[in-house]
Amino acid sequence: MSWFAIRSSLSLSKNNSTRGRARGQSHPLPDADDEKAPIVLETSQFRRRKRTRASHAVHVPQRPQKAQQTVNCREHPLVMALSIDLELNRKREQEQKTRKLTAERERKKQEQLTKLKQEHRIFDIALLINAQGEYDKILCGPVTYQVFYKHIRFLNCQNYIHNDIKLLQMCTTFVEELSAKDIDEYFCNLSEFDSQIGINFEFCNIARCQMFRFDDDEHRKVWTDHKTSQQNLNFDIFVVVDRTNQPIYVFMDVNMNVIDERIKFARCHEYQCCDVQMLTTLAAKCSEFRLSSTYSYFRKERMSEFPHNFSNDVLVSFQHGICYKFHDTQCRQQFYHQRYDVAVLMDADSEPAYLLHDVEYGLIDGTVAYQTCERYHNGYSHLLEECAQQIKCVKSYGCVQQSAKSNAKKRNVRQCNVTMFKLQNAELWHAYKSALNAVQYDIAVLTDMDGNRAVTLFDVTVNWNERSIDFELIDAFCSKHSKILQHYGELITNDAFSGFVISKWDECGVDENLKVNRISFYQLNAHSNDNYHEHNQIPCQQPLVFMSPRDSIFDHSKQCILPQDSAN
Repeated sequence: MSWFAIRSSLSLSKNNSTRGRARGQSHPLPDADDEKAPIVLETSQFRRRKRTRASHAVHVPQRPQKAQQTVNCREHPLVMALSIDLELNRKREQEQKTRKLTAERERKKQEQLTKLKQEHRIFDIALLINAQGEYDKILCGPVTYQVFYKHIRFLNCQNYIHNDIKLLQMCTTFVEELSAKDIDEYFCNLSEFDSQIGINFEFCNIARCQMFRFDDDEHRKVWTDHKTSQQNLNFDIFVVVDRTNQPIYVFMDVNMNVIDERIKFARCHEYQCCDVQMLTTLAAKCSEFRLSSTYSYFRKERMSEFPHNFSNDVLVSFQHGICYKFHDTQCRQQFYHQRYDVAVLMDADSEPAYLLHDVEYGLIDGTVAYQTCERYHNGYSHLLEECAQQIKCVKSYGCVQQSAKSNAKKRNVRQCNVTMFKLQNAELWHAYKSALNAVQYDIAVLTDMDGNRAVTLFDVTVNWNERSIDFELIDAFCSKHSKILQHYGELITNDAFSGFVISKWDECGVDENLKVNRISFYQLNAHSNDNYHEHNQIPCQQPLVFMSPRDSIFDHSKQCILPQDSAN
């Protein structure tokens, strides 16, 4: 409806009200404070008619009139519709203004945030790399890089663990790399929400810093779960390696908390030669951890834990550790109970004394169990070089003789060194062992406790396995025997007499007070055997010569050098 139509309707209402008043009806004046008081309008036309009627002075009796009907403009439908329309327009304008203000405010906020990101670059993970090109530390975020001050702020710091970079490449996106000259200081924030207060950190030998951002929340959760699992890691074997890349200790049944830098183990012993080679076959290499002097070590005993006090020099030498898990229970038993074909037992002077067969070495208690034992002969040195491979030399805390039938054990708790071998040519070994059952010598001389030669044996047969001696002739040692040995004899071996048994010894009339200390075996020279036997009527025997010197293969200084396994 147009504005002109509204004004015409209002004028018509005013004329009707004027006519009623001209007929003599009195209308009280509306109260100014009354909002519902009727509005009486007078027009110029009505006033002219009133003056004309008054001039005629004709009295007309008044007739009763109907009650005056007043008009309230505010309740008029047209006025109400107009008011509603105006109110709606006003609300629309207010909403548009509000949207414009909100959009402007959001735009300014984005501009400030963009400016803040340019000045303070925010990342999720920072990876520190040392001068050797190895990953050293992981800074967890939010990690903020302040460009103007060259500061890096982070929430917490962790040691880099082997293969962490592979998971980072899966879960994050590489953003940028900063060099050492772009970073002046590192600060660890005390709270995630307050980045102004922090503790100054100093990282030595850091050359580069790589920044990463997570792809999404799912990858963030994968990384968080991975780091949480590193607080409770279990391994079967943990080999500690020093700065020269030499293994020095072996921990067994290990529980490790990489975040808190705590290592718990059930048993610990010094590294033995070839342990890493055995673990490579029997176990799988799980991971590798860099060790520092801040790590703490605990020994587990039943339900308790006791700190293991390594010396400071030893702790400083710890460089990194290699973790292994056995393939199965059988592999675990093979490592803890190592079996060897042959072992040589040393005496107090580090001289080979006994040869042990079918040996089992207990890694936990350090004992050596064997099936059979015999005295060591110097010919074994050359034979072991050709037929066997030396595996390790250990310090045993007891030798155990175990019967295959009854499992009865006889313990010798004396501490001794034992060298372990595995046969590579078993046929040659057994052939040689069979030959040792009857070794022929031309002459054997017995020496008493004072070092004097006392008795001479001729045409001697020795069973080295049983340590028994047979002979054809026996005589007291004299100058004639000395000249024969000086001109024609060749010393083959000189052994201690302890353990030898001479047949028919009691029937030969030897002095009972004679105490034999050593026995020497001789062969006659080949170029003079004929001349010698023509004058002495002693049959010539072909000599069996052992060319290898004693203990020529027992090298206890052997070490196992580990290859350098770079974390990169």
